[in-house]
Amino acid sequence: MGNERTLAILKPETLEKGLEFEILDKIRGRGLQVVDLRRMVASESLLRRHYEEVIERVGPVIGDQIINYMTSGPVMVVVLEGEGAVKSGREIGV
Repeated sequence: MGNERTLAILKPETLEKGLEFEILDKIRGRGLQVVDLRRMVASESLLRRHYEEVIERVGPVIGDQIINYMTSGPVMVVVLEGEGAVKSGREIGV
């Protein structure tokens, strides 16, 4: 698998509930390094690129619901690096 980098986006609800540090601890517990992180209101274009495969799979109606939710408040954008970062990020749910 090798060393990988991936982008994870922590959802608005995660930040509203103050769970971002718990999630970051889980990420680090998997042996992944947090290379960069930013709290921001994500643009629709960033989210459409990030969720492109998901939107293709679920269709435009549900895809639009995902984008609307993800733009409803601030998110935390996290760059992860490590062995199997993509798979680990998906397993954690980020």
